[in-house]
Amino acid sequence: MNKQPSELLTRLDVKESSELMKKAESLIYFRGYTIEEASQTASTIDIQVSHPDSDDTIMMQIVTHSNYKNNGVGVDTVKSAEQLLAKPDIDKVIVFGSRFTESAQSELRDERIEFF
Repeated sequence: MNKQPSELLTRLDVKESSELMKKAESLIYFRGYTIEEASQTASTIDIQVSHPDSDDTIMMQIVTHSNYKNNGVGVDTVKSAEQLLAKPDIDKVIVFGSRFTESAQSELRDERIEFF
């Protein structure tokens, strides 16, 4: 088994990968995305990726902390994702969270934002 830290963990200087981070890394691998930028705040990890066959820029947002019970993702986090999507240089947003409220799921579907 490969003991090397992933490119994403190395870029973010993160010692250990969470389940959400592993899901994001798997999606990056299986879809053939290339990591362009990665940054971390107190509540999210933002990963900008691209695909070699497309001009689209995709922002992946991993919610690492929220004020909801069980660290769930609420509509306020969805609004943040919608703001990312409104930026002219972002074509698609994918949100990763441990749990999503029903309202958040509905809003994400309405905005055609993928979520895991």
